[in-house]
Amino acid sequence: MFLNSWTVECRTGKDPETRVLDGGKAVTKVSAAIYNGRDKEALWVKLEGWGKVQECLAETKKGDSIVVSGTLKEDSWKGTDGVENKGLVLNVEAFSWGAKPVRATPTTENVPW
Repeated sequence: MFLNSWTVECRTGKDPETRVLDGGKAVTKVSAAIYNGRDKEALWVKLEGWGKVQECLAETKKGDSIVVSGTLKEDSWKGTDGVENKGLVLNVEAFSWGAKPVRATPTTENVPW
């Protein structure tokens, strides 16, 4: 039996875009990079969320680390140049925040001078 179920940790490549469709349902889309290790090219996918997941995706910002699960599909579209493009879309069914980067904060505490 074939299961189309993917769980990945990724980083958002831009701020999300939310659209409300004619029926009142909202969809949020955002690009995300899946890193395959140091010095390797990232795999870029589009994330698409509906319902409660849509609300979570809408709160992300460019560069956020998130963990998402869902089903993967191939999407195709014509670019503004008329060329047919293809890409991967993950229909997100589960969402959680990923690891936050640890950044050193400069401080003047306990500085002897």
